[in-house]
Amino acid sequence: MKDDHKSLLKEVCQNIKPSLYLEYAAFLEDVFQWIKARSKNYSYILFADDLGFSKTNVVHLMIRGKRRLSPKGVTRITETLHIRGAERMYLETLVKYQNARLSSDRESLFSRLMEIKS
Repeated sequence: MKDDHKSLLKEVCQNIKPSLYLEYAAFLEDVFQWIKARSKNYSYILFADDLGFSKTNVVHLMIRGKRRLSPKGVTRITETLHIRGAERMYLETLVKYQNARLSSDRESLFSRLMEIKS
């Protein structure tokens, strides 16, 4: 069953691009739903494990906005989902943007997002 998930993880980002999102939680939720639609017994616990996190509800908490995604976490996700190039830079910058506390940082990171997107 796990091998089935791995093939879906490789395939998902051919269909769902990070650059279409302004919130990484929405991107992760859509990735989860895309896999779940193809693997009926798929759960957030399996999703977390497949992404390289502990077998807990950590990814569900990220999706629900109750936990932040760290730079280390986004690296795990980009490697697992085979996100490369501009899409990878976009997702990494999106995480920094959403985690930024200063408005000046958020403004510069948002500009960088738009630059990467175009």
